[in-house]
Amino acid sequence: MAIDLMIMPLSRYWTGDFVTPAMRECWAQGLPYAIVTPGAPMRHLPPGIPFGGADAPSQRAASLPLLLENLQQLPFNIPARLWDEASSSEPRFHRVDPISLEALQAEAHRHLEKRPSSLGRLFGRASYSSHLLNASLFLPAPFSEVFVTADIPTGSLHTLRTELGSRSWSQPCQAALSSWLGAIRDAFALRLPLIVDM
Repeated sequence: MAIDLMIMPLSRYWTGDFVTPAMRECWAQGLPYAIVTPGAPMRHLPPGIPFGGADAPSQRAASLPLLLENLQQLPFNIPARLWDEASSSEPRFHRVDPISLEALQAEAHRHLEKRPSSLGRLFGRASYSSHLLNASLFLPAPFSEVFVTADIPTGSLHTLRTELGSRSWSQPCQAALSSWLGAIRDAFALRLPLIVDM
């Protein structure tokens, strides 16, 4: 299964106002790009039409006021550091090798998920929940706890970068690690969210 790390505003992602490298590759070969979803007929997108359809740009523009209002409800004072939801920056995409990602997640389970000792629990220390393992949306703001917004487990790009840099990873993890680190660099450079798309 293809796993992409996508860097773009949430409004762009949720309305499908983007064109992926896989779409461009199909069109370059003279093939139509087909979208198959359960319970719906197959959709073919002609060259240049965004993933969400021809009206995706107008849907994105219409969604901005409500989305910005909803973002004001985010915890950890994130609204004070909002990214530009109306950004016209070209989205960035990183394809993650699924076998390497599986190795990275297995190692992360052993080393990043921390539970307090008996003594730690006695003094009220909470367990640590890894952002890499538990989030599929990463915001460009520093915070320590994964939370759920719009039914999506949400983590911090800052915490994710720290987690990935906190230890040495084995050779089987390197391809996935490289994809993650490249995506994190792009997200920081653009000051936009990173979305895991599976």
